[in-house]
Order: sequence, then structure tokens, then C-alpha cells
Amino acid sequence: MNNPYNVLCIGVNHVPVRRLSKLDYAEKDAKTVAKYFDTLKDKAHVTLLTGENATRTNVLNWVKQCSNIQGKLTVIIFFAGHGSAEKDENNKKLERCLWINSNLDTGPGSHQLKTSEILNLLNNPLHQLIFLIDACYNFDPKQEVSIQDIFKQFKESERMTGLKQYAIISASAVNQGALEDPQLGHGVLTYYFLQTMAGKYTFFLRRKISFFRFLAVLDKRVRNHRFLTDT
Repeated sequence: MNNPYNVLCIGVNHVPVRRLSKLDYAEKDAKTVAKYFDTLKDKAHVTLLTGENATRTNVLNWVKQCSNIQGKLTVIIFFAGHGSAEKDENNKKLERCLWINSNLDTGPGSHQLKTSEILNLLNNPLHQLIFLIDACYNFDPKQEVSIQDIFKQFKESERMTGLKQYAIISASAVNQGALEDPQLGHGVLTYYFLQTMAGKYTFFLRRKISFFRFLAVLDKRVRNHRFLTDT
């Protein structure tokens, strides 16, 4: 796995939880993003986990392997599927959760992978993490979540959050839903991510512009699509 980019693409269309409908494009999105990064195998090591292979064990084992790699490394994780904001039982804060086909026993929370679990494992100071999440970030209305809780979390959970060691590129801010568009044949974020990488604003692999310029272009395209389709 000693390449300039270590890439993990995760896509889950169906989670065996009644309140979550089956998605059409999540697994296709993961495969398409993996195919892009796989074009330059000398620069990127790509792992694809979809459907029943996208288990907690497989994801966290991959993350642990990355953490043990010495030297500078860019770790890229792409997730397409269901996401939500769930209240942590211990500290009562909202946690961004990704819904996977867990290999744990079924039960409350068994299909939820908290992004904090991944971030806590990827703690090598020489590594940069870029986390792309094409998933919702809303909460279950049955949960008791106050407006104050939402605002406390919003600062660190905007659509694009740039931090010193990692950047999160998300299809949704707190209490927003992500979109799949049949006309695009992809999730909206995934589609414009692929389009932006293919054009003159490429950042990954064939770098032409700065990372934050790339984010600005991508964010504008996603927001424009939301505006046009929501009005």
C-alpha cells in the first residue's frame, strides 16, 4: 500500500434497516470513483468495497493498515450510501454516521460506522486525509435533538470543512439530505466530483490547481445543481 495515494471507495445501496430505502447509484458511484483513481496504478493503490463486502471489519482493517504506513501519504476515502446524524449515547453530541452492511449481529447501531471511528484511527501526523461523503447528514425525527445541538455541530460540519490534517467533502451539511439524480445516473456530489476531476480543474493525480480551488469549483457546481432542481 506504499503509494502516494491510498484510496478506499465504499458504496452501499441497501442496508437491512426498515427506515432506509434502497439506493440506486451508491455502489455504481463507488465503482466509478475507484476506476478513476485506478487509472494511474503507479501513484494510487485502490481498494473497492461495495454491498456486503463493505463491512465494519473490512473498512477499519483497511484504515489500520494505512495508519501503520511510515512516511508521507495521502489517504482518500470515498463513501456513497446512506448517512445520518445520530446522538452519541455517552457525550450526547451529534455524530455523523455512515450506514454499512455490518457483519455484526443485528441490533441498534450495528450498521452505523461513525466517521469519528475512522478519524481517530488515522492519526499519523505525516498523513493527509481527504474524506468524500456522498450521503445525507440528517437525523431521525424520533430522536430528541435540539436546535442548539445542531448549531453546536454546524461549524465543523459544513459542506466542505478544511482542517490542518484532513478535509471533509460532504454532499450535505447538518440536517441536509444528499441527492441521487436519475438524469445524471449518479449521486449529485459524485457526478460533479467526477466532472471536475476530468476537466481543467483537476487536483488529484494530474494536479493542475490547488486543493482549495478544486473544492470551490466543486462546491459551486453542487450548489447550482441543488438550486436548479429545488426550484
